[in-house]
Amino acid sequence: MPDDHSLGTMFVSVMIGVRVMYALVSSVADCDEVFNYWEPAHQLMYGKGLQTWEYSPDYGLRSYLYLYVNMWSGVMVQNVLTRSSVFMVMRGGLVVLSGYIDSAFVNACSEAFGRRVGWLLGGLLVFSTGSTMASFCFLPSSFTLMCLTSAISNQLYFKSSSLAPVFYAIFFAVISVVLGWPFVGFIAVPMGLHALTVYGLVRPLVVGILVTGTLGVLVYQTDSTFYGRPVFSTWELVKYNVLGCLPYADTKDLSVDPSNLLQRLGCFKDETGSRGAHLYGVEGPEFFFKNLFLNFNVAFLAALLCPVALLLRRVVVGPSEKVWLKVTCVSPFFLWFVFWLFIPHKEERFMVPIYSTLCLTAAVTLDAVIDVTDQLVGKRTGKGTWPATAMGIAVWLVVAVVFIVLSISRSSALTTYYSAPLSIMYEVSVLQGGSGEVLCMGRDWYRFMSHFFVPEFLVVAFVNDGFAGLLPKYFTSTTTAPPGFNDLNQMDPNQFVSPDTCTYLVATSFPSDTAPSYNPDEWTMMSETPLLDVQSTSTLHRAFMLPSYVPGDAVYGKMMLLKRN
Repeated sequence: MPDDHSLGTMFVSVMIGVRVMYALVSSVADCDEVFNYWEPAHQLMYGKGLQTWEYSPDYGLRSYLYLYVNMWSGVMVQNVLTRSSVFMVMRGGLVVLSGYIDSAFVNACSEAFGRRVGWLLGGLLVFSTGSTMASFCFLPSSFTLMCLTSAISNQLYFKSSSLAPVFYAIFFAVISVVLGWPFVGFIAVPMGLHALTVYGLVRPLVVGILVTGTLGVLVYQTDSTFYGRPVFSTWELVKYNVLGCLPYADTKDLSVDPSNLLQRLGCFKDETGSRGAHLYGVEGPEFFFKNLFLNFNVAFLAALLCPVALLLRRVVVGPSEKVWLKVTCVSPFFLWFVFWLFIPHKEERFMVPIYSTLCLTAAVTLDAVIDVTDQLVGKRTGKGTWPATAMGIAVWLVVAVVFIVLSISRSSALTTYYSAPLSIMYEVSVLQGGSGEVLCMGRDWYRFMSHFFVPEFLVVAFVNDGFAGLLPKYFTSTTTAPPGFNDLNQMDPNQFVSPDTCTYLVATSFPSDTAPSYNPDEWTMMSETPLLDVQSTSTLHRAFMLPSYVPGDAVYGKMMLLKRN
């Protein structure tokens, strides 16, 4: 039986192996990841990329320091590998980093809460669809996940005689806020309160000021250099999302009546303002219940029941060791989850920062349930790793089997049903031609996988196929922006090209289409690959890969690379 120190080491190779496998075959699921991170990274590395309005010097919502921090593995090999290979190396670098961070998290939790919690947590992190798919994302939500996981790992080693754990915990928490996603700051409050109880006020405060000041200066200097004017991107992001969505609030003029402060802070719930995140869609509270169940299935349900399980364990078994430490470590999941239920604009990636704490919360729940079961059915055997009774073993096995089967089914569905963009872009990456040829994206603009898959001779352009929002344009430099950018998601008519200028076209065709998205007489098929038709496929078959005897079928269309005749 591995000891507490080696448990995470055992899991790390499994985590990395599973995650690399999915990273190699998965398309980019979120167009924001492509256009706000992969494209600017390609611009910095190769001098060519698409720019979104967030990178306009007029707005400066995104940090260039963030890009460099995450580009490290690609920069090392950019001169020796093809660009599509560099893309995968960068994904692999993120996977390795996330694997080691999660393994350290397993070690820390195993030492703090017992080997059973460590084993349960490790299994959840290895198999969960959410943790796997987040591990190779370039998004700040995944970066924040790694930072907060590292912070909690260090929190579990807090001792008044050792300053290193609180330094690293605060260091990673500050990075997650200043360089990752500023809105996660409040979920680090329980960790901060824990630090105050162990170290007092002075030492955590001094560390926090030093780390925040140093990192803030680095972000400010880097972004100001790239944008060509004084910019602190962390503040710009908060300003746009919190202050900018009120109808009367011009983001360039912050001089307002202080009496309106509460209304401004309530801007997160505003759906009628002229600017703000609500422009990109709003969802009801049920959105995250569905999403987290898809990504964690029964583990999500177990996490929700954690308070009940801990209370039940106290009643049936007796007081639990380190119960308040457990509460401190699982509370970020509940704080973050409940907070976002009341925010109109919801996206899957918004839950990513608490994926590891969700798994820990589920592991604590299952550990408590097994203790209760053993106590009620038969004699407990102390702090053993495995359940002490047949009933306890049955509970453990049922949950494990259901979780693993549903997780593999969900992960397989994502990589099988929706991998067409990656396959098609690999075909694009090997095209040969002359300078100035144009690769066009129509209604499938959001499936574009970045310039890492586009040969140098090709120019990427968009044709108008009904999309009414604002699309990215080529960088001219980081200190300038092309005309037509705005923060209202209003379409610029000049963002489209005439279809007649297209040499190649990436298009889709589905059984549910009422009309073709292209004229077959004008194009020659170069490549095609199956792509799920979500309009014709039942919800259950869209969500999971199911055996053929389950009622309903997965209905496929196709994604194509076409060349003009």
